[in-house]
Amino acid sequence: MNEPISAVGYVRCSTDQQEDSPEQQKKAIEAFAQKYNYSIEHWYIDFGKSGTTFEQRPEFQKLRRAVKLVRILAR
Repeated sequence: MNEPISAVGYVRCSTDQQEDSPEQQKKAIEAFAQKYNYSIEHWYIDFGKSGTTFEQRPEFQKLRRAVKLVRILAR
């Protein structure tokens, strides 16, 4: 079997009432990763953040910056 492909995971929960949601999201992402030979190396998690705008999600913004940096380094 090939080495797993490095990847990151992102989960978001908009309210405290969705307390199980982040863990359920992580389990779904981990199942997908295992099925398709990915290894989740880092998690970005936004708790209590609205889904209406990306700008108000600090962990999502970190993820975007990381992707941009990898693209620059890969050139």
